[in-house]
Amino acid sequence: MVVQMPCPGKTRIFAASSVVNQENARREVELWAAGNGYRPAQPDRPFTIYHVGQSAREWTLLEPMTSVSNTGR
Repeated sequence: MVVQMPCPGKTRIFAASSVVNQENARREVELWAAGNGYRPAQPDRPFTIYHVGQSAREWTLLEPMTSVSNTGR
């Protein structure tokens, strides 16, 4: 399951997967993003949140596919 968290600017969102395997989680977020009109804003820079006693969760910053990113994509 993909979880979304809005960013303050409201055009971008953070997304994370509930899948434990990191590679499968990244793939799930990528598929969700593509199916919902988003793309990774910084593909090689996930944001990781750690909570004591829980697995780390990687959040991916997503932007609408129609916007121009700073990475030239």
